[in-house]
Amino acid sequence: MTLIVCEGETETKYLKTLCQTLRLTTASIYVCDNGTDSAPINLVNRAERLNLTNDGYDHIYCVFDKDIHESFDRARERIQALNKRSRKPLPIKEAISIPSFELWILLHYEQTDRSFSNSAEVVRYITNQNHIRAYKKADDSICQELIGKLEIAIANAVWLEKRGHTKNENPMTNVHKLVEHIKEISIK
Repeated sequence: MTLIVCEGETETKYLKTLCQTLRLTTASIYVCDNGTDSAPINLVNRAERLNLTNDGYDHIYCVFDKDIHESFDRARERIQALNKRSRKPLPIKEAISIPSFELWILLHYEQTDRSFSNSAEVVRYITNQNHIRAYKKADDSICQELIGKLEIAIANAVWLEKRGHTKNENPMTNVHKLVEHIKEISIK
């Protein structure tokens, strides 16, 4: 079983659409409340608690972005610590984007290493380039369109990663690793 803990509705809708499209039933997707607990460190803490209450998961992913979150670095450090602890390491990974999840969405349409200041700037770029005319967060039809361009997004994310955008650089994403995991377990 795989647990995916997300900070927002857009990520959740996208991943649920992907799992439905691939007919994956062995993944649980949990969205944190945007108003109270969507800070990255809270996602990690929630994932840890959900793991305890559900007798454990084989894989855990926390999906969050840097955007304006002050706990971004602490969350990443906590994930590493949980994964590497000597007693009962937690099989937890990050699926992050800098500056925001919308970068992952942009990669469905083009290869870019352009820096963006925030999510709103990425959304403006997406609409100005006519990739998506009327972008709306958590939109079913947009998610369906994106799933059709999945291989392009993965290839563009791998390209960005090979350019050295893997730590805290802007732009950066490793969401493709979660997507590849979902694709892999849906085949089994």
